[in-house]
Amino acid sequence: MEEARLTAAAGAEPAADKPPPFDEMVTGGGQIRPHWQPLMGALRTLPTGALAERMDRARRQYDENGVTYNVFAETRGPQRPWQFDLLPLPIPAEEWAEIEAALVKRATLLDRILADIYGPQSLIRDRLLPPALVHTNPAFLRPCHGVAPANGAPFLHFYAADIARGLDGRWRVCADRVNAPSGAGYALENRNVLMRTLPELFQSSTVRRLGPFFELWQAALAQLAPRHRENPRIVLLTPGPYSETYFEHVYLARQLGLTLAEGADLTVRDAKVFLKTLGGLQQVDVILRRLDDDYCDPVELRPESAIGVAGLVDAVRAGSVTLANALGAGVVETPAILPFLPGLAQRLLGEDLGMPSIETWWLGQRAVFDQVIERIEDYVFRPCFAGDGFEPAVVGSELEPGKRKAFVERLRARPHRYVAQARMHKSAMPVWSAGGLIPRPLMVRCFLVRHEGTYVPMPGGMTRVAADDSGLDVSMQRGGAAKDTWVIERELAPVVVGTRAQAAREPLRRSAGELQSRVADNLFWLGRYAERLDNAARLMRASLMRVPAGGASARELAEFQALARMLGDRGLVERTMGGLPDGRSMMEALGHACGSDQGISHLFQAIQRIAPTVRDRLSADMWNVVNDLLRDARLRLEAQPGDADRLLEGMDHTIGVCAAFHGMASENMTRGSGWRFLDLGRRLERAAHGASVVRDVFAASGHGSEPWLRLLLELCDSSITYRTRYMAAVQPAPVLDLLLCDDTNPRSVAFQLQLVAEHLDRLARRDVRPLSQPEQKIARAALTAVELFDVERVGSTIDRDAMALLDDLLGGTQGRLADLSEAITRAYFSHVETVQSIGYEVAPAREDGA
Repeated sequence: MEEARLTAAAGAEPAADKPPPFDEMVTGGGQIRPHWQPLMGALRTLPTGALAERMDRARRQYDENGVTYNVFAETRGPQRPWQFDLLPLPIPAEEWAEIEAALVKRATLLDRILADIYGPQSLIRDRLLPPALVHTNPAFLRPCHGVAPANGAPFLHFYAADIARGLDGRWRVCADRVNAPSGAGYALENRNVLMRTLPELFQSSTVRRLGPFFELWQAALAQLAPRHRENPRIVLLTPGPYSETYFEHVYLARQLGLTLAEGADLTVRDAKVFLKTLGGLQQVDVILRRLDDDYCDPVELRPESAIGVAGLVDAVRAGSVTLANALGAGVVETPAILPFLPGLAQRLLGEDLGMPSIETWWLGQRAVFDQVIERIEDYVFRPCFAGDGFEPAVVGSELEPGKRKAFVERLRARPHRYVAQARMHKSAMPVWSAGGLIPRPLMVRCFLVRHEGTYVPMPGGMTRVAADDSGLDVSMQRGGAAKDTWVIERELAPVVVGTRAQAAREPLRRSAGELQSRVADNLFWLGRYAERLDNAARLMRASLMRVPAGGASARELAEFQALARMLGDRGLVERTMGGLPDGRSMMEALGHACGSDQGISHLFQAIQRIAPTVRDRLSADMWNVVNDLLRDARLRLEAQPGDADRLLEGMDHTIGVCAAFHGMASENMTRGSGWRFLDLGRRLERAAHGASVVRDVFAASGHGSEPWLRLLLELCDSSITYRTRYMAAVQPAPVLDLLLCDDTNPRSVAFQLQLVAEHLDRLARRDVRPLSQPEQKIARAALTAVELFDVERVGSTIDRDAMALLDDLLGGTQGRLADLSEAITRAYFSHVETVQSIGYEVAPAREDGA
């Protein structure tokens, strides 16, 4: 039983130098609070060790789903596994109703403050808001002054608040998140994982669901559209895979049915925002912004931004697109505004806040500054503006005497840029550890979305617990963990879900036509790298099986040296390996290639670098193949670099993983543009590899003797096909026909070129480009050359003339394939041709409002 461990947290003693925090689970009398009792009762029914096992299961689930919080400053790698604790935070529905009401007030207040700051600025004129908090704030975007959201949309569409409970048991707002608040997607994923890992807990309590909130959010976004409100085109603007919360961007795009777009995917024409797709430019109505506002437009906001959309401010000014949240919303995130909110609430709402903020003093006021400095040890000091001053905070009581004087002088030089806050002793709740449950300070991030004129809260949120018991900064960046947040009902109330306006009837479609050029490029190279990895593993496996031992024949040594040269030519081992006759050097080279950033490890890295950029296009099962199986295959190869048997097992496993990926793509992806570019890259790579291997083997053997032909069949995975078709000895003509010209063999060059030509024909837009394009002509020329090759004549007499003809065909095919790759890049990815020639015309507005 877990009972002894579960009650350990209640008896934990606080540190001697600080008061005991408010205990979320246990009363001052040592009794478990009523709303915790069903939860703890369910936990006590678990057998000994069950919580540890469930925790491991949850970690595996997060890992399989690819849930990460990226921290790029860490040396251990940017993708930090998501830290999650199984024990949720339950909050009674009555208490939650008070939290909701207060946060709705606060969101409404902040929206009205933003409308004034970017409008008449009467709050500054009437001295309710110090001008320094606006005009010296880097988050105040001057080009956006006088620009109101289109169609009467709010400045603040989505709002998050970090709240914590103090020693007195009251909740306080510690921070307002309005720029691009994160966490809602993680909260939903936390709930899903907990329901799967510990379903017993949900049987003991009536917990409000989170799903309806996201349905309402989807409807609310549609209402923001300045046009096409029935079926608007909405995109989620992300900084890309190097964002800390990129997983959530992908997750929300799927959950809300949005197109995930980076800045390079969008363009502004005539003060309108368009999504660049292979089917043309498609006008965007709403942008859910997950990019900090000052990075959104390099023309009018931050010139050095490479992730924004040039001209976006002009489009917002014209009212052709709505951003959620509005550009410049981050100006009210400053903690310096907190002491002025009560007065602003009375002015703008005619009532108090409902929930106080953490006690804060802005040092830009002389009397406040002098009072704070006299008792510096009582406060925590923070900068007013992001990226300004010290990070994350300075605790006055922890300053050494020598540093205190220098710190005071620093504050005195620029007092208006700092705030002092009371040291808040946040409430604590149990956190699972190997030794049982231990108390940790917590903070809850709550989320609200604007819908039909008011703000609707998520019935729950994302609770975060600190990594230690200080509780100064509760953050995932600083090693904290996330928890699910429950709103406990006595009886489950009916759920009201926001509804969208009656949508106009959509015409039936077999293709979305919305594949961004960047996504097409990445899918193309994902297909190429996956096939290149498969080819490399087969080549390295063949080399390992032929590492010469004592008594190796001259032919065996020749095969080995040919394979070594092939490995060197493909960058899988050092090129100098081609002249080494001994197996020990080969083993060292192969082991180094598996354990370093070169060779086959480079291919793993390339796939793992590209895959996140197209994650929204991959099913969960395909993502698991890329994220889990490929990583496992790489770890297997790196584990035993000097063990030939283990390396062979690793190569076999890698080949199997590649087959699984291609199989998933074949069975799970619709035959749209995304699948075609993925398969196009794969086929182009396989054709180039086939031509290269045939050319290398015949160049090494000189005449195509049977042992060399068997090696060639092995490298091209066609041994069984040959054996079932030809019962006689292995001969050059049948081998060349099977590997080059046989369009029924899925490994032949002709088979790949036929599919390449078919893909290019289907991708070409005949309405814009009625004539055959360069990439189509090159593909057809390469296919025709292979089809017309007289394989019987060349294969029957392997002499100098025949070898010259074969080399001309293979060399010419390799050259055409290289030209074809460049032509595809020019036509679909780089867009160096004219707008008309590549099909980049503005898609006409649809009469049905879609």
